Amino acid sequence: MEKTLTNLKKGIVAPCYLLYGEEEYLIKEALNKMIAVLVPEADRDFSLFYLDGENTEINSLMDHLLTPSLLGDTKVIVVQDTTIFTSRDDLAKLAAKIRTT
Repeated sequence: MEKTLTNLKKGIVAPCYLLYGEEEYLIKEALNKMIAVLVPEADRDFSLFYLDGENTEINSLMDHLLTPSLLGDTKVIVVQDTTIFTSRDDLAKLAAKIRTT
């Protein structure tokens, strides 16, 4: 995680990050650190979006991915507790969209 944060601070940003594990506290802590680097507090109302993964379908997520940020800068979409990654077909669709945006 430290390498990821260092890269983010240098402006090296991947199109997608997957945070997972047994320790929910550590995941939330890592997510908060990443958000702090990626999205200035003043821009969070327009550039930071949380989706409920249990109720978000792949098409809805792709719509969010393809919609540009209102500020034109970084847009962060956090999908929590998702089952999207359990289907190979959905994962392939999502990966293709991430690569092209």
